[in-house]
Amino acid sequence: MIDLHEKEIKLAKKLSEFSQVAKHAYEKLDPSLIANYSFELAQVFNEFYQFCPVVGAVEQLQRIGIVKAFTIVQKLALDLLGIDVMKEM
Repeated sequence: MIDLHEKEIKLAKKLSEFSQVAKHAYEKLDPSLIANYSFELAQVFNEFYQFCPVVGAVEQLQRIGIVKAFTIVQKLALDLLGIDVMKEM
């Protein structure tokens, strides 16, 4: 059994909300729901990244997976808002 850090669990839960938020935004014709979700997702990811080292951690593979999931969902949310995403800084 894999023990997950509370910040990993929080991020996974936030990621799982995306499809429902997108559907709700579509039904209400309210893109601000996606903008708010994207902002909150970024905050939750920042907490995760601050408390859960990725590179070199015993949990490196699972944490790389959650980072990839975050990038995919955040890119989808920003695409829906018409915001281009930088590939690197």
